[in-house]
Amino acid sequence: MRDELRRRGIPFVVDILPSRWALDSTIPPEAPSYRSGRRIAAIAADLGIRTLDPWDVLRPAVQRDGSSRYFLGDSDIHFTPEGHRLMANWLAEHLPPPSP
Repeated sequence: MRDELRRRGIPFVVDILPSRWALDSTIPPEAPSYRSGRRIAAIAADLGIRTLDPWDVLRPAVQRDGSSRYFLGDSDIHFTPEGHRLMANWLAEHLPPPSP
């Protein structure tokens, strides 16, 4: 995918979304999904693929407000409207504007 997108002049960015369980964890580095995210980031870097990691915006928000404000239900991994808004605003700050 990286090579095909590069040939077409299309930017390729991997967004490493932290899991709800890692965000809720008292010791995030011990959460398997946290370790997986770090591994994905390392592999992507080795391949020259830009990564974005919203950990630094999601973790404080979840710690401050609780995960139920940003995720559906008690154990769902999908965002609430507020979670989507938080991510969309963060992505808007970290991605270039779309080409016309």
